[in-house]
Amino acid sequence: MASIGQFNAAAASLRAEATNTLMNVNLEFSLFTKRIVEPPREYAEVGQHLAPGRLHEAQEGARHTIARKLGLLFKDNRILSSTPELIKAYGLRASEISRSSAANPRGDMSHGAFAGMIGADATTLWAAATSGRPALQCHLLACLLARIWEPAEATSIWVEIVARRKEELKLILSEEGELAQDVLYVVAEEMLRSDLRDWDASVRAWMRVADSVMEKQQTQARLIIDNLSLPVNAKPDTYESVMSAWHSAMTQMERLLNGVPLQVHSGDILLALLSWHIYPDMKYLSKEDRYIKQQDPLVEGRGILTFGLEPSPRVARDCKSVYWALPLSHLRYYGRLPVTRTRSIRTGDRDRITVDEMLWAMVAAYITDWDDGSIPTKNILESVSDIAIMLHTLCDFKSFPKSAKTTPLKDNNDNVDSWLLMISRICLKYKDRLAEERVRKLKAMGQRFGIAFGGPFQNIFSVATYLKAARNLEDKVSLLREIAASMPKPDVSTQQGYEFLIVYKRSYVDDSVKGKDLKFEIYEYATACPEHGVTGSLSNISDKTLRHRRWLSVKPSDAASGKYMETVAHRVEEIKNMGEEVTTFSDSSPVLGHHVRASRVHPKSQRGDGDKVIYIHDSRREARDRQKYGDNRDYVWMKAHPGAGPTVEFEVVHGGVDSIALTRRSVKVVIHHRDKNPNPLDERKRSSGQLSVQKIMELFRPDTVKFSRCAAELNFGATHNMALLGMTFIESLYGNLKGATVDVRSVQFDLSKALWLNYAMKGHALVKPGITVLNETVPSLAINEADTATCFACIAMMETGSYNLNPDELQSVFAIGAADSLYIASALVRDPTSKPASPVKRFIGNIGRAGMAFMVPPKDPEIRSYDKIDEWYQYDHKEFDGTMEDCFKGTSLHLSFSEASQAVNIDFSGGRDVEAYFLETLISVHDRETWIAELDILGALRSPKDRLVRGLLGSSPCNCDPASARGTKIISIDNFAEMIVPPAQGGIIRASRNWQARLAAASICLAKGYKVILKSEGTCWGCLSKAALDDSTVASIIENAEEVVVIL
Repeated sequence: MASIGQFNAAAASLRAEATNTLMNVNLEFSLFTKRIVEPPREYAEVGQHLAPGRLHEAQEGARHTIARKLGLLFKDNRILSSTPELIKAYGLRASEISRSSAANPRGDMSHGAFAGMIGADATTLWAAATSGRPALQCHLLACLLARIWEPAEATSIWVEIVARRKEELKLILSEEGELAQDVLYVVAEEMLRSDLRDWDASVRAWMRVADSVMEKQQTQARLIIDNLSLPVNAKPDTYESVMSAWHSAMTQMERLLNGVPLQVHSGDILLALLSWHIYPDMKYLSKEDRYIKQQDPLVEGRGILTFGLEPSPRVARDCKSVYWALPLSHLRYYGRLPVTRTRSIRTGDRDRITVDEMLWAMVAAYITDWDDGSIPTKNILESVSDIAIMLHTLCDFKSFPKSAKTTPLKDNNDNVDSWLLMISRICLKYKDRLAEERVRKLKAMGQRFGIAFGGPFQNIFSVATYLKAARNLEDKVSLLREIAASMPKPDVSTQQGYEFLIVYKRSYVDDSVKGKDLKFEIYEYATACPEHGVTGSLSNISDKTLRHRRWLSVKPSDAASGKYMETVAHRVEEIKNMGEEVTTFSDSSPVLGHHVRASRVHPKSQRGDGDKVIYIHDSRREARDRQKYGDNRDYVWMKAHPGAGPTVEFEVVHGGVDSIALTRRSVKVVIHHRDKNPNPLDERKRSSGQLSVQKIMELFRPDTVKFSRCAAELNFGATHNMALLGMTFIESLYGNLKGATVDVRSVQFDLSKALWLNYAMKGHALVKPGITVLNETVPSLAINEADTATCFACIAMMETGSYNLNPDELQSVFAIGAADSLYIASALVRDPTSKPASPVKRFIGNIGRAGMAFMVPPKDPEIRSYDKIDEWYQYDHKEFDGTMEDCFKGTSLHLSFSEASQAVNIDFSGGRDVEAYFLETLISVHDRETWIAELDILGALRSPKDRLVRGLLGSSPCNCDPASARGTKIISIDNFAEMIVPPAQGGIIRASRNWQARLAAASICLAKGYKVILKSEGTCWGCLSKAALDDSTVASIIENAEEVVVIL
């Protein structure tokens, strides 16, 4: 950069009475604030890589003014000593960051109206560099505050220290009677809170870019610092605390750069190295000494930071983390006392995380119930991934239209994404990175602060599911016996008979009758615990051998069938071969039986006269009693003697008696003939049916269970499924927002309560296709089906970790400016005929304003009117000659802001600063230097399909002779005047391959009420005029239209 001269401020001193002098200063301070000095040469590349608009702002705008004022205000402060090595090293690092094309791209034509906003925001840094070394030191303080404090808090600190510094200078003037002229002027000048807030916002945007460039070093330094326990300082006064930390951080860093090794006993130097991106080598003294070589060329071979040493008795030892606590008297409008806030480098992490890291923390929360330490986490992740893929495949996700037709949107094999695949992707991505410290900490953070999902896969891998899905009956019996063995039992000396019984049915086919396959069932009963000298008529065991027993219920009505008796005999032999006792009995004189509740036949909540109750192996008398008094339970009963005697009932613990169940003896013995109003049986507490993760891995394998039955247990409409659906959408959305990060607090937000997700799903149910899974329609949300309002609401939540905005309120928003990011509706940076991969794109850049700005168009955009007679020569409307060319080469789009803004409702906190706001933003189109119109591009592109016709966009390019279009009734529109002055007949706008002009043309024509027909690039008018559109040709539509029709 060329020399711009040294600032030679007048050194004259004013002597006067303190109060009177200050009140009567009327000299023009702008003469001083507009002057710039030659920046240190180490900062030259910062200015060279700054966007033109930002360069102007930094040297002549409000940012330069605030930097100049702050530099003058603090330049003679005795506690801020000279730090030449720090200023030099910081400039070298800043230039290195500015050179990064990935982190600091240059705006160009592809960015449209936003070109001037693209790139790293080093405005405040360059403003400080061109305002003198004291201003650069103020920039370093701004970095310290922005690293640890929230924007509103940092702004309040700036307001307070500026006010206190002015009071100090007033006192000096009062006592000594003089101040340097330029200092006196800055004391007299008001420093607006809004200017300080924008100063802080610009610093934050710069630090985000710097963090991304120095990501490796920043991450390593943070992981080390997170293990320490140090305060910044313990001073209770805000001004004294900030000034002390500022001075200490700069002095210690200066000493390091001068080769002096340092021992760390306070957090200010740690805060400094994270804020200024200077990384000295470190030595960590603990149980095991570690030397961390950062390999930073700025500090290599110089001083070393030593951690872990015990502080001297003079150093406070009551800190619990690297934190800073300050009373903030300028944070809120109300309240007599300051608001005390504490921020920590570790727990109040200002560092941001990637979307994949956020999803990893959420998936860690999702698998918490399985990740109990009994199985290595890597094995858990592999199993979760395998199960998720298997369930997704079995569920056969396919996209179908909302109508009753069965034709899919694409071919039948076109599987769509699901939350199951998202979980699998995250598990596979991190399963081999568990040794990394950051990955482990993210996992721990997710399991501590993440939402409760209620267990992986809705806890479908339970006893109940296994009893439905296991391929082998004996495997089911084995599991139930294992469960019974683990359950507490009464003292056998005080109880006779069985505590547990298992009941199940086996189905068979009788194919002995030619041409008929007759089905029959045999109910079996089995002990859950092996017999050991059980007394009574039910056991003839003479020894004390532990063994199991089974009973087969035989129906006399089926006994005549040879196949039936053959099956019974074969089954008896099978049981004996398993080493178990077996007994058969006739159901006409039953020993055992079971009851199936009525609700299995009638799913009504209350039983009516016509309801049917099923009884199996029960006497008619008992059946009548139960039907009369009602019994909506499943249970098994057992009699001491066949057909008579007391009956013992067994309540179902797991499963169902109509398939397979484990039952347990009821507390009371029920007499065969009941009273008319029997008391209900006391119920024992039943097991939850959940299995340990080891047991799940053992039981649920593709060779032992039918996973299709497991998949059928999934409830895709469950609340936590909404959260998983939201995670899948976020992964898809941010996959197209390269370089975007999210607030770490997003991990703990319950996405099922996100207004944007509920809005999207509600809209999807009304107008979007669902997903067919196991013949049921379940919620789905694809990125290409979401509107910009949904995406912007989602981004606002992820950007802040807290904003829960209703997309209904964001319908007119076309861009968001937040810190170092511009999130822009894709429609604003592409040709109107192209289809983007995502509704929103992200670019590095900002608008130079604090807070989160939701950019909206003016309510009534203005369009130039060609109504003056001396403009007659600008429009011709000549006949179209068939050639397509670009007649709008001078077209450009520009962005500007009006003064209109309105706060976004994010719950009023009483703070002084507006954190989020709608900002009226003007996108204007110019033809070279001539203003043409203001554009509401999103509003225009949302026009109904009868106004904006897209039906021809699938047309194939052709190679026809352009001359074939001559003689047709259509004109050429070759400039904005011919577009805005309504043509008498249909026309073609000739802006070939000029997306900015085409976008502006579409917006203007739709705003004027024209009908716009979009065509594919490379199609001639001859072919286009014959194309069918709504049962008519394009030529006939143009010829018969009552409104103006243009082809674009």
